[in-house]
Amino acid sequence: MDDAIIRRHLSVGRLTILEVLHDEPGIDEDQLLAEWIRRRPPASQAHARRLPRTIAQLLWQLRNLEWVDDTEGELTITALGEYVREFARLHSPSPFASRTSTVGGHSA
Repeated sequence: MDDAIIRRHLSVGRLTILEVLHDEPGIDEDQLLAEWIRRRPPASQAHARRLPRTIAQLLWQLRNLEWVDDTEGELTITALGEYVREFARLHSPSPFASRTSTVGGHSA
């Protein structure tokens, strides 16, 4: 996967999941949700209600991109996912500066 494709698919939400899985390998979806909320508290109750579905959708996308692996419910970041995470850290001064920002100037 080349850097242009990474830029096209990388978003703050996807990067948040990669960061969590880098720090907490082997967690399940419920633990991921709890850690997401700790790191990025929901802006409203409506957002909090939608968050489990949002995370499930992001995980589906990350699995298809082969950035995340799910083995028997244990989520881990892949070697490609680690590369993407490092790529984002090197090419984005502050990917978490805005809840609506994207990484690399592209939305996903």
